Amino acid sequence: MIRALGAKNKLCFIDDFIPVPDVFNLNRSAWERCNHLIHSWIFNSVYAPIAQTIVLSENVINVRHDLKERFAKTDCIRISTLRSSLNNLKQGSKSVLDYFTEIKGLWEELNTHRPMPTCLNDSFSVVKIQVLLMEPLHSINRMYSIVIQEE
Repeated sequence: MIRALGAKNKLCFIDDFIPVPDVFNLNRSAWERCNHLIHSWIFNSVYAPIAQTIVLSENVINVRHDLKERFAKTDCIRISTLRSSLNNLKQGSKSVLDYFTEIKGLWEELNTHRPMPTCLNDSFSVVKIQVLLMEPLHSINRMYSIVIQEE
C-alpha cells in the first residue's frame, strides 16, 4: 500500500502530513477527491471482510490508523522462526550465490523487525573476519560482493 500511494504521490494523505481542510477552505474539494480515490484503492485492495469494516470511515487517515492498530503487531513467532532459520542455515554444498540468496531473503524479512547478522562456512574465515570488522557493517549485497570475490 505504501509503495502504491508513494508512486501516485498520495502518501502524504495517510500520514497526517496534509491535514483535513476546513469545510470552507477552497482546497477542500481537491482534498476530498483525493481522499475518496485513496479510500477506494484501499477498500478494493483488502480482503472483503476487512473492507466492510473500513467502508464507512470518513477519511483515509482514520482508515490507516485503524488498519495499523489491527495489523501492525509484531509477530514474535515469525521472528523466532526467522532467527532459528538464520542460526541453523549452513552453506554446506551450496554455492555462495545460492547461500546468499537464501540468507538475504531471511535477513531482509527479519530486518523488517530487527536486523541480525549471520556468518559463512569456515572456509571463508578470513573474509568473515574482514566483513564483521567493517564499520559500519555493510549491506548484505555489499557483503555478497566481497565474498564472491574470495570464492
